[in-house]
Formats: sequence, C-alpha cells, structure tokens
Amino acid sequence: MFKKFQISLLLFLFSASVVFAQTGTLTGTVTDARTGESLPGVNILITELERGASTDVSGQFSISNIPYDTYNVRVTYIGYESQSRELQIDAEVVELNIALEEDLVGMDEVIVTGYTDQSRNKITGSITTVTSKDFEFIPVATFEQRLQGRTPGVFITSGSGQPGTASTVRIRGSASITGGNNPLYVMDGVPISANDFASINSNDIESISVLKDASATAQYGSRGSNGVILITTKRGAVGATQIRYTTQVGASVSGDPKFDMMNTEEKLRFEEILETGAGWASSPNNPDATLDRSTLLETNRDWAETFFRTGTSMTHDLSVSGGNETIRYFVSGSIFGQEGIGIRSELDRYSLRVNTDINATENFEVGFNGTGSYSESSFIESEGGVALANPFAAAYLENPYVKLYNDDGTLNTGPGSTGANAFERLQNDINDRDEFKFVGQTYGQFIYDNFVFRQELSLDFRERSFDRWIDPTTFGGQSVSSGNSGLLSRSYNRLSNFTTNTSIRYRNTFAGRHQVDGYVANEFIQTNFQSFGYTGYGLNEKLGATPASISPGSEDNPELIPGVGGGISDRALWSVLGVFDYSMDNKYNFKATLRRDGSSRFGANDRYAWLWSFGTSWVASSEAFLSDNDIISNLIVRASYGKTGNQFGIGNYQRVATFATGTFAGESTIFPSSPGNDDLQWETAYKLNLGVDFSLYEGRLNGTLDVYNENTEDLFIDQQLSRTAGFTSLEINAGSMRNRGIEIGVDGDVIRTRDFLLNLNANFSYNQNEITDLGQVDEFELGTSIIREGLPLGTHYVVEWAGVDPATGAPLYVDLDGNVTPNFSNDFAKADFGSWLPPTTGGFGLDFSWRNLSVRSQFNYSYGNKIFNNQLFFQENHGFAGFNQRRVMLDIWQEPGDITEVQSNEFPRQFTSKDIEDASYIRFRNLLVSYTLPGQLFNNQVRNIRIFAQGQNLATWTAFTGFDPEEGNNIAQYSYPLPRIFTAGIDINF
Repeated sequence: MFKKFQISLLLFLFSASVVFAQTGTLTGTVTDARTGESLPGVNILITELERGASTDVSGQFSISNIPYDTYNVRVTYIGYESQSRELQIDAEVVELNIALEEDLVGMDEVIVTGYTDQSRNKITGSITTVTSKDFEFIPVATFEQRLQGRTPGVFITSGSGQPGTASTVRIRGSASITGGNNPLYVMDGVPISANDFASINSNDIESISVLKDASATAQYGSRGSNGVILITTKRGAVGATQIRYTTQVGASVSGDPKFDMMNTEEKLRFEEILETGAGWASSPNNPDATLDRSTLLETNRDWAETFFRTGTSMTHDLSVSGGNETIRYFVSGSIFGQEGIGIRSELDRYSLRVNTDINATENFEVGFNGTGSYSESSFIESEGGVALANPFAAAYLENPYVKLYNDDGTLNTGPGSTGANAFERLQNDINDRDEFKFVGQTYGQFIYDNFVFRQELSLDFRERSFDRWIDPTTFGGQSVSSGNSGLLSRSYNRLSNFTTNTSIRYRNTFAGRHQVDGYVANEFIQTNFQSFGYTGYGLNEKLGATPASISPGSEDNPELIPGVGGGISDRALWSVLGVFDYSMDNKYNFKATLRRDGSSRFGANDRYAWLWSFGTSWVASSEAFLSDNDIISNLIVRASYGKTGNQFGIGNYQRVATFATGTFAGESTIFPSSPGNDDLQWETAYKLNLGVDFSLYEGRLNGTLDVYNENTEDLFIDQQLSRTAGFTSLEINAGSMRNRGIEIGVDGDVIRTRDFLLNLNANFSYNQNEITDLGQVDEFELGTSIIREGLPLGTHYVVEWAGVDPATGAPLYVDLDGNVTPNFSNDFAKADFGSWLPPTTGGFGLDFSWRNLSVRSQFNYSYGNKIFNNQLFFQENHGFAGFNQRRVMLDIWQEPGDITEVQSNEFPRQFTSKDIEDASYIRFRNLLVSYTLPGQLFNNQVRNIRIFAQGQNLATWTAFTGFDPEEGNNIAQYSYPLPRIFTAGIDINF
C-alpha cells in the first residue's frame, strides 16, 4: 500500500512538474493595415520577460520557450503607431497577427538629432531625414550623391564623374568667403573628415539626417555653422539572425555632348578660310600648297571614341544581423568596383563593418561601432583642367585628320600630336591613390534610475599613398624638363581625429505631463596630420616604376637631385556643452543649447567662444479645437534662434608668425612666411528659423515649410598690407554675409489601395545670398568673380560682350557707361552676369508599386546660376585654329554684311561674358524597377528575392553647352563628365 502511495506521489509530482514547466511559442505576422503588405524589422517585445524578436522580410516573427502565463506584448515600428496587446500563452503555439496603422508624420518616430535622439513631435529645429529605402542600390561610390534632389535646402553638385570623387555640398548656401563652407559630417557619433567618402560603403547606412538651423546645429558649436550631416549605420535587433546578400553589375557610358565639333572636311575648309594649317597647305587656292587634300580626307577620326569607353561596375554586399536580450550585432562585408568612362580611371574598394551592442548587466551596456576599408583609385591626367595631357580636352582639341597610329603601327606621338601624346600617357603612365580608412567608436554606459552615464572613445583615421610615374621611354617622359627622362613621385599622408566624450543624460516625466531631458558633456578632439613625399628624375628605363630607377643627381647636374618634402600639423578642440529639452503634454516643447569651444587655431585673446540656441515647437493638432478636424491630421509649428561658429578654412597656425625654407644664391635659407594674428577669432552665424510640419487627409498629404534668415559675421578676409611690412596680406575677421530663404517639401499618395500605391514627392529651396559688409574695403576681385557689398558670393566679373560689327567683323563690347565699342578694356568689367551658386534647387520623384512590382524615380534641378564655360574660349576661338573647333566657327565673319556671332580672325578673341552660360538644369537622376519573389516560391529556404534594374543620370535638360552643368566651381575646364550608369542586380534575404 505504501509503495503504491509512493508511486502515485511520484507520478503526481512528475506530472505537476511537467505542467509547471510547460512553455509555448508565440508566432505571427505583422502587416500594414492599409495596404496589407508585410512589414520587416518590426519589434515585438514581451515586457514582463524583456524578451522579443523582430519580423523578417516576410513580416513573420517567432518567440519560443515562453512559460505559460498572461503577458503584455508591445509592437513598435518606426513610422507606425505602436500597439500593446494582453495575450495568454496557454498552448504550444499561439498565433498573433497584427496590422499596424501608419503614424501620421511619424509622431512617435525617434530620430537621431546629434548627441541625443528625440521623438519627431518634440523636435524644435529644421531636420530632414532620408532613410536607406530611399537611396538603396544607387550605383555611386560616395554616399552624398545619393542625397541629390531629396533634401530641401541642400545643394549638391557632383563636379566630376571620376569614380569616388566627393561632391560639393552646401546647406542653405555658402556662409563664408575664404573660410570653409563644407558641412560637418558625423557617422555614428564620430566626426569624420569631409571629402573622404570613397572608402565608406553606402549600403551600410540606415539613415542620413541633415541639420540646418541653430536649434539643430548649435550643439556642434564652432563646427556647425555650415550645417551638419548625421550618418547612422545599420544595427542589429533582437530576433532571428537575418542574412542578406546583394549583388549588381552594370555599365557606364558617356552622354551626348551639347556641341558639334568639325569633321575633317569642315576643319580643312575652316583652315582654308583662315589661310593656316593643313587646310591652307592643301588648298587649291594656295600656290605654295604642300599637302594632298585627298590624303587628308581619308582620315576623319572622332577622338572622343578614342578617349571615352564603356566602363563596367560590380558590387557584392553581404550582411548578417540579429541579437537577443544580451547582444545585438550587425556585420557586413562589401566589394565595390567601378570603371570610369575615361580610360584608366577606376575605383576598387573592400570594406568591413562591425556594430555590436552588449548588455553586460542589467544596468551596464558596452558597444563598438567600426568600419575599415581599403580602396585603390586610378586617375586620368590633368583631370579638371585645360591641359593637352587631359584626355577629355584632347578628345575635342585634336584635329580629326590626325592619325592615332603611324603606318608602321607605332603611336603618332611627338610635338603637336595632341591626341596621340595624351593617349600614350594613359597607356603607359601611372597616377594612383591607395587609401585605408577606419572610423570607429567604443562606448560604455551605466544606467542608474533616470540617469545615463556614458563614455565614448572615437577615431577617424585615414592613410593615403600616391604614386605618379611618367614613363621615360614615352614622348611625355622625354619632355619632362628635369632630365628629359620621366619622373617618379611618391607621397604619403596620415590624418587622425581622436575624440573623447564624457556625458550624463537625465530623462524623467513629472505629474504625467512634464517631460524633461537634459544632456551635459565634456568633449576633446585632437587632430594630427603628417605627410612625406619625394619626386625623382632621370629615370633608368630598365628599372621600371621603382625608386631604384631615380637618378641621385649631383652638383654638376642639380636639376636631377630628387625633391623631398613633408610636414606635421596638429590642432585641438576642447568643448563643454549642455542640451536641455522640456515638453508639456506632448504639445509644448522647448529646447536650449549652450556650448563653450576652445580651439588651438586661435590665439589667447580669442581662443574661447560661447555658442547657443533656443528653439520651441507647438503640436497644434493636439489641441481640442483641431481634434475633430477632418482635413488637418497633424500640425506642428516650430521656431528657433541661435549662434553657431566656423573655424574651417584657416590654417592650424594662422595665429602665430611662421617661417619657411628656401634658397638664395644656391644656399639654403629660412625666412618669415606669415605674420600671424593673435586676435583672429571664429566666424559666427546668427540663425533664425520658422517652420511648419503638417499632415492632411489622414496622411495622404504630408509636408514641411521653413523660412530662415542667417547672418554670418567676423568673416575670414585677407587684409592687404603695405609691402614694406614684408608681407602682402594678413588674415583678419571683417565683414558679414547673409543667407535667407524658403524651403518646401511635400509628398502625397495620389492613389492608395491594398495592392496599388502611387506616391509623388517634391521639394523646393530658394536661397538669397548677399555680402553685407567687407570691413576695410567695399570690394575685391577673387579669381573671375567680384566680392562686393550688396552682391551674392560667386558673382561673375567680366567685360560685357555685345556681338560682332557686321560692317567690319570687329568684336563689340559694352563700356561702363553702356556704350557699345570695338575697344576692349578690362576696366569695362562689370558684375551683371549672375553667380555660379544657384539660388533655386530641388527635386521631385514618383514611387509606384503594384503588388510585388515597384518603380521608383527621382529628378533633381538647379535654376538661376551661371557658369564660365571655358571650353567655349578654346573651341570657338580662331586664335586656337591649330586645334579642332566647334562647327559654329564656320560662320566666322568674312565680308561686310555678314551677320554672325563669330568675329573676324583679324581681331583677337577676349575672355568676356560671351563665355558665361546659363547652367540651370533638370536631371533624370535615377530610375529603379524591382520585383520581389516571396519565399514560398523557394519552399521558404529564403525569405524573399528581389530582382532589380536601374539607370542613373538618364537624361539632362539644360542650355549649358559644356560637358555637364554640375560643376563644383565657377568655371568649366574640361572636367570629368558625369556618366550614365545602368545596372541590374539581385537582393536575397535569408
């Protein structure tokens, strides 16, 4: 009996233990409540267990080993309203399917605002955010080009089609004359050097935020005057491991030029008119003709076909991400290769990224974010300049009757052979750059109650090496003035930015309606730059492109002595900052920022600066009087004012008197090179911004509007000195400049059903720039522009062209009194021809989706700017008749009564307003077509497969007749033209 009791008790206890140990699995799918489409990356959290998962690309999730009980399940996703469900786990598998409603204008969306993050409905500043879905797969090497036309108030011009070349970026115009105008770039909290983007994998980027007004940028103090671009890379999330592989291949081709060059018959006829060159030497009208016209006509070479090519490109991206309650990770590797449309120009890049976040204990978290990359670039000769070695200049300057090869098969090089000489350089010479780039940050933070104590250590490191070799056996090598036997040049530089940041953040809610968020930090940035290089001559052709080939030179042959140079430079920035945010009832928001910067660039008299901002916003749509409004879904009104600074654009030792080395009478010398200025201080900008964010008709139409006024004072300007001082100029603070304008961005769903979506988006920016004061002078010339009070920066300054006198063929000009005259004088120069900086920029696009098919297009435009087209001066100039000319030159004036814009060859061609052209344009920037195959087609071995094809720079509408209106400066000089790029690829999610 007792044994039976024992057995029964054991069985009871065992069965009870089985009951108490029972666990279940929570599964389900999350979809868009409007369209029914699955949502990837949605976070599902069981709050009592602090366990969760994220949905895969099919919107599915699974959380296993959940003890039977009742739990609160919270579902969150950026751009959608959060949901909480009370759910009982009482079976092996419990299914929870959730449809999320869109959060109109992303009220609950948390976005990175700089050192901290905030809900969008609490933001007081002007911030535009672009996410990865807006720019994924675009086949460009540098990320800033993916922003073109997508962000109001941001002017981006590529400037060059060389793979990996950084663009010119201006946020709300240019705010400095001789100082820097580049924005500050920050990646995952690490300040990174501008123009170093060729080694950064754009596909690792999750979002890019552009900070524009003082409320947004004042936290960066003396580095925020030109705006800030925040780059946030992808991170892991709690949930199953996700593997993604993307590859694409493509081709790059040159666009069609906006001008027509002469063919052989036309060029010979033109030379015959001018009685010069081969055309006159083969003319039947020339009694002393020495050439056979029919032989010359046998060659009609299009030299553009010689120097332009179809470049290939390919990318491979592999990423793995996931995590649990303890660790979250994102790891990616990438290979990127792109050939330019110019022979020998290309970029190859290899990159690796690791982002990890570890909850070491309940209150302590550590992490590391880092990317390392190596890139190899090859450049063409004399890129961006009017030089015969520049293949893009040679392609249009060489005559069509000139042969590339001699009859014996050798290149037709030698004096006067522009095309063959440039082609030989491309085939034999070396112009390479290798770069290693590392951007990383490690952090630790301790959470105690409502406080977060955080320590960050960051490094932005770049090392570059440059190789330049001119083959001594070539015509170019034998033309090197030092030794007539090529040259070998190698140089190295290293840039390191080390940042340490110690901060405390406090967040709390009082009485259920008052929310405070305070942040204070101490930050120190140390920058070091080192360089070294040498150039050797008189190369031994048998030893190739190695240092062993360099001649050491001698006292008897000093021109062959190698040149050696280099330098070391340091600077430091120490800052203390505080950011305070207050919100009441989630409707009334206030933000204050105060930062004190101390820079080693400035002397003891003005080393420190106090920079600050105040901002406020009102969520008007949360008020009772708008709660039942059928039109306005959300309405936020913003205002801000503050002071930011700029220290970019001056030297690290501008404050002190410096010396330089030289030679005199064959002896080494040292002499004063700059006088120094201990009173030099920051450029400071006072910024006012008023803005409105709105959403209408239940989110069918969303938009933002900002108006601003920004005044920059204490501009860096070179003050002219008396030559008796021993120096020509001294950099001082003088003058001011104003930028004011308006920005508008809208997007709306024209058609929105479960299976079909048609969305239109557009943005518009107008910026009025004006120089309001220049201190000791009213104006001064800067290159081909005039810096004058009352005019915008970049204003062209040149003599006005008035046409050609039909009676005499003489060129006509306009003097300062408005009279037309055949006499040219530089004293007639005037500033009536606009600026190279466009006042109006923007973009627009169309997104279309039907079930699994998606089409995305993007256009951008620029309006109102003028550019010197220096190609005109060479291609429409009888003074350069030895080179090929545009076909319009056949209309040259020849006899009285001729009506033409091409003057007689009896008069010299001058640099005038004739060479200034309207550079306004509209560009079909990108078209992406994709189709998604669901995982069910592959027995769920993959989550989905996306097949896509796209085109970049498909068409450009412009009156500009140069290579491309996207110039990075005020003058077009045979810059590398932008290519058209066509790619196709596949995106696989496991």
